[in-house]
Amino acid sequence: MVRYYFDKNKRFVVEDYNNSKPFASFLPGIAGKKGIPLWVFYVNRAQAIASFGIAHKDNPIMEFHPAFRSYQVIFTHGFRTFVKDLSMDTFFEPFGKVVSDKVTQRMYIARNEVEIEEINNVHGLKTNILYFILPQEKLGALIRIVKFQNISNEVKRFEILDGLSALLPYGINDYGLKHVGNTLKAWMEVYNLENKMPVFKLRSTAEDVAAVSEFKEGNFYVSFKIQSGKKELLMPLVDPDVVFGMNTSYIEPDVFIGSRLENIRKMKQITSNRVPCAFSPVEVTLQPGEEFYIYTVVGHTPDMNLLNEYAERFSSQEYLENKRKEGNKIIEEIVNDVWTKTSSDLFDEYAKQTYLDNILRGGYPVVLREGKDRLVYHIYSRKHGDLERDYNYFVLLPEYYSSGNANYRDVNQNRREDVVFHPEIGNYNIRFFVNLIQPDGYNPLVINGVRYRLKPECEGVKEFLKAELENAENVEKLFNFLSAGNLTPGKLLTFIERQNVVLKKDFEEFLRNLAEYLEEETDAVHGEGFWTDHWTYNLDLIESYLAIYPDTKEEILFDDKSYTYYDNAECVLPRSKRYVFVDGKVRQYNSLYLDEEKKILIESRDKFKNVVRTNKGKGEIYRTTLITKLVNLVAVKFATTDPAGVGIEMEAGKPGWYDALNGLPGLFGSSVAESFELLRLMNFIVETVKEYQHRKVNLPVEVMELIKKEVEVVDWYNACNDADKDFKYWEKMSDLREAYREDVKFGFLGEEIEITANELASVLEKLRAKLKSALDKAITESNGMMPTYYYYEAEEYEIISEVGNQKFVKVRKFRQKPMPYFLEGMVRGFKAYGNNKEFIKEIYKKVKSSELYDKKLKM
Repeated sequence: MVRYYFDKNKRFVVEDYNNSKPFASFLPGIAGKKGIPLWVFYVNRAQAIASFGIAHKDNPIMEFHPAFRSYQVIFTHGFRTFVKDLSMDTFFEPFGKVVSDKVTQRMYIARNEVEIEEINNVHGLKTNILYFILPQEKLGALIRIVKFQNISNEVKRFEILDGLSALLPYGINDYGLKHVGNTLKAWMEVYNLENKMPVFKLRSTAEDVAAVSEFKEGNFYVSFKIQSGKKELLMPLVDPDVVFGMNTSYIEPDVFIGSRLENIRKMKQITSNRVPCAFSPVEVTLQPGEEFYIYTVVGHTPDMNLLNEYAERFSSQEYLENKRKEGNKIIEEIVNDVWTKTSSDLFDEYAKQTYLDNILRGGYPVVLREGKDRLVYHIYSRKHGDLERDYNYFVLLPEYYSSGNANYRDVNQNRREDVVFHPEIGNYNIRFFVNLIQPDGYNPLVINGVRYRLKPECEGVKEFLKAELENAENVEKLFNFLSAGNLTPGKLLTFIERQNVVLKKDFEEFLRNLAEYLEEETDAVHGEGFWTDHWTYNLDLIESYLAIYPDTKEEILFDDKSYTYYDNAECVLPRSKRYVFVDGKVRQYNSLYLDEEKKILIESRDKFKNVVRTNKGKGEIYRTTLITKLVNLVAVKFATTDPAGVGIEMEAGKPGWYDALNGLPGLFGSSVAESFELLRLMNFIVETVKEYQHRKVNLPVEVMELIKKEVEVVDWYNACNDADKDFKYWEKMSDLREAYREDVKFGFLGEEIEITANELASVLEKLRAKLKSALDKAITESNGMMPTYYYYEAEEYEIISEVGNQKFVKVRKFRQKPMPYFLEGMVRGFKAYGNNKEFIKEIYKKVKSSELYDKKLKM
């Protein structure tokens, strides 16, 4: 019977897990600062581990499958344990699907490990299997500890095969495996089997080209048995034919069932041209109550020499048990940042787990340099790719201080409380994310982390290295490495280790001292589309920072002139080139284009290629203040409201966070949630400039011109009585937006216009009043609820040009269409209207009486 509960060790327990509702999850993939992580996914079926590997799904050790497929294939192609009960002359396989009440199965889920258990009263055998990844070492590995115990009153004799049905050689990517896997078998080879430490890799690269190369890297498998304190290193079976024979379904190991292990061991193993397996063979006699263990280490090594260094450690029970403790300690030290004690233990643990989830998406900050020009390196983060989100290409860099790729929104969201738990990071996250905002208000999607290089004309580096290194002969070598740039802490530490550079201090202390000579460059790329909501999370970062450092508000907003803009060769097309006539309907498709001229300009730069310059892209890097960037953002987003003036248009091919609405931009969709955020940002800026009335703000001339013309259009709107004034207003604003985008496409001119705080407040209040009026109207028309999305149908239009089969359209009239209510609209709206408590209270009551409220769940 399926049951869910927490045990005394605060592990989540699923009884009868093979019959429970299927779910997919993963181990954190945190190997410590000086460890190499693996990605490891598990499901509540069979022996849990569904797939794992190094770096990304193109370096699998066990093949990556999406969740639904994993639930199917794990029973045959995952970890397996085959048992022959010689006392009863029968065969069985623990952790398969069972219906007998004499067999109990449980899954135990902890923060850093997963364990499964089967109590088989038919055969008198209790089996526990524990998984965790190897922490704080030079290579990455999955540790598997299998414990067998005789729970009968009789002496039991067993023959056991324990291991993997298929262990993939290094050099195979996901596409090749799934599309030309049979062909790739011809390159597969198992090496070093004679030393009981087989290495699995392709003999050479398998591309259809003249130049081929040999792989130094490989996947490995090491296994040993412990019984009564005695250790035996096991010779693995790597040829599936000596296990399964002609049973190509892998449902049962026909050869093992029909032959004694002593005979199987004598069989010739074919170690090439086939997908290998990896099974540890064991013959054992157990007294009543006696137990024995199989320890297995499966992982990836960059070369054979390094693996040989670990041969003794990987066959040590004490070493592996200590590594388990060390890995758990690393995780607990992280979550203790949010140590919480309430009347509910469940809530206390929930707080820790939620924080850990944030770390896996946003990263854990390591401060390398303090002061105004802080350097902070975030480790452990990665994109949320897993068995269910199989569309995301995750990366866990196989290096020390590991960090992976991620999307702008995901990292930003999950760092919003960074400064609360780590005040030492200061305003780093604000600068990091705001600097990625472009002059057009959009931003690149993919963030690959940061890289470091020596500052230009930075003197004294060699003298610094002489003082930090034990051997002066290594100074030139390390200096040349640093001069090459593209540094990460992990690459630097690896170089130091491999070149036998001896430091006088701990590496992290050396790194902090070295940081004084380094400059940072963000590695971000366009990806695809521009989302409507990415910019909205930056105000959360600012408010979190000001909650900790309220006394620095003026300085961070007005005095710090280190803020820059991201330069992107991907641009938004004007309406005349994205409004199209398709299948008898008007749609908005293919909103972006790659500007080749701008691409060439960006690529021509020596460094900081994707940072906006003055002189329309040909001058110096344009630097400004945070308040200027926020005003710029308000100006361009204000000009992006929809034909009713209420929602922010999905003009750039993507919606907000809700991927299920990917088709909405094509229907001229808009999001009111982002309009609420725009109102909130306006409120913040107006309050701020009124607070610091003595200050002045310098705006790029292009931004000032846009604002000036926006005010003129708002004045025209307020004086206009035409029935179609909303549409005309939208046309005028859209023209302004498109003209502004074209003006700043290659960069700013570099000239600025100074405006006083009072003047800026007055201008923004006029724009804010227009936006709030439209939002108030939308709320009234929605029966007092806050809407989230609209889409628009073109009622009147004309075809203005044709290119090939493509017909381009000018719309003369739109009809607004409301979407169903989403809670997001209310949540965002509450932040914008937060000062009106009674108004918020009324909407809250309406939400609870609407279909948005789940009466059964009471939420």
